[in-house]
Amino acid sequence: MATSSHRFQTRIGTIVAAAMVLSFAGATLALGVVGIPGADKLIHACYQNMSGTLRAVPVGTACSTQETALAWPTQAYVDGLVATEAAARSVAVAAEAAARLQGDANTIAAAKLYTDQQIAGNATATTTYIDQHDATTLAAAQQYTNSQVAANASTVYSKRIDYFEVVDSDEPIAVIAQVTLPPGIYVVMASLLFGNTADLTAQDNSRVAFCELGVYTTSHTFLGGFGGREYIASMTMQFAYSSEFPQTHELRCKELYGGTDRSYVSGQGYLIAISANNYVAIP
Repeated sequence: MATSSHRFQTRIGTIVAAAMVLSFAGATLALGVVGIPGADKLIHACYQNMSGTLRAVPVGTACSTQETALAWPTQAYVDGLVATEAAARSVAVAAEAAARLQGDANTIAAAKLYTDQQIAGNATATTTYIDQHDATTLAAAQQYTNSQVAANASTVYSKRIDYFEVVDSDEPIAVIAQVTLPPGIYVVMASLLFGNTADLTAQDNSRVAFCELGVYTTSHTFLGGFGGREYIASMTMQFAYSSEFPQTHELRCKELYGGTDRSYVSGQGYLIAISANNYVAIP
């Protein structure tokens, strides 16, 4: 700013110096007249081309055809130009500083936005990885738990045996119910309830019911038969086994002895098989 002001003052000084040279060369300059200097803070004059006379005139005065119009600035005009230039320079400097600040602010904002985006991206990626990892872990744990439950769970096979009549002692033993089981470890049970009915009141109608479960398990129960009323007795039998192949197990029953053709034995119950995949042998 100081350099520009110096150049401007030099230019104005040259004009003033030229006017002074004209004055000292014999030109007569009249100042102090109303309108001199003018409102534009310039000194206006007419220079007589032949005689060299220089006369000051108010602003707006037209010189004659034998004259040349001249004007030079007053100190007030110069001060005004300097102040205007200084103000313009100040505005320019302020604008430049503001632009730099805004540029820095934009740079900082852009850097912060980039950083925030990177942090957010990394956080999202981390969260996604953790969530996926947790989901995978939970899925694996659930699968393992389900497999263990399936492996250790007990499956119950149950067959209801509705009313049946036990065959007489002179007939072959009859199949009451059967169950076919897949390979595995099982406990097979039969629970039966028998009733002996006779309509003879003066005769012993007691009987013995005999049953077989599978190949090796047998049981029998005694049913009284006096006084024309029904006698009831229960029977429970069971066995455990292990096989690598499917197995079919039968429940068979008949009467052993006793009774007459005027009495009979009936029964009902359940045939049950329970898998024991989590079987633990007792030492």
